[in-house]
Amino acid sequence: MRYPRTLAALVFAVAGLTTGCASGGGGGFTVVQNLPDFMEGDVTRFAQSETGIVFGRGVGESTQMRVARSIARSVALGDIAEAMTVQIENWTRNLDDQMGTAGGTVTQAFTEAQAQVLSAELVGVQERDSRIQEDRESGIYRVFVLLGQDPGAASAAIMARMREQEAAYARFRQTEVFDEMEEVIENYHSRRNRR
Repeated sequence: MRYPRTLAALVFAVAGLTTGCASGGGGGFTVVQNLPDFMEGDVTRFAQSETGIVFGRGVGESTQMRVARSIARSVALGDIAEAMTVQIENWTRNLDDQMGTAGGTVTQAFTEAQAQVLSAELVGVQERDSRIQEDRESGIYRVFVLLGQDPGAASAAIMARMREQEAAYARFRQTEVFDEMEEVIENYHSRRNRR
């Protein structure tokens, strides 16, 4: 009859956890009242007012404000990197479709260029907004950040890497992916000139 004892222990454990969670004795954060507006809703809503920009947001907690900010930025950068990776993967897939088996060197050069650019850094990332909360009782800082990146900056860096490989670049220029990237880069330059 081990099951009744195990079941009883499980019921007491769940009851204890539920009571502990419901007691609300978790520090002095007033998250509901002080949650920054940029942390609410879908992050893509920011792209409506700034077309062409990719946004990421994050939250970090630590007893050190610098560490909390670093964690929040890392989370937001992860969101941006994920969005950029999806765009790059789509371009790579389209490049494969357009070039076929004869375009192996072009696809390889493109893949290497984007890997070098994206692994080195996310080019053009800017902090758009941030908030800091401090729980004075526990000494914990909570930092919220909103980062934005213009994918045109990364595209321009990838294009520059592609130009270094002349033969692959000459073939790359004949693809629709090249045209798409050129348009992204042109939009990036016009946004920069408007600032």
